[in-house]
Amino acid sequence: IRELCQECHSAVSHSQKTGLSLEDARIDKTAIELVKTKKDKVWLLEHGLEPASNAALRRKQIINYLSKDI
Repeated sequence: IRELCQECHSAVSHSQKTGLSLEDARIDKTAIELVKTKKDKVWLLEHGLEPASNAALRRKQIINYLSKDI
């Protein structure tokens, strides 16, 4: 057992639940948080992307964009 900060623990838990790698889980959590707080459209525009029509598609856009930066 290892001690983790809350953000790291959240990413590890999400990774275990979804079967994603730790890095992919962090990206997914970031996208989820942006959509949940309704900041996804602004974030996409700031990164030069045209926001998709619904939240699920915008979440995929964010994941794809962040995955390319790895």
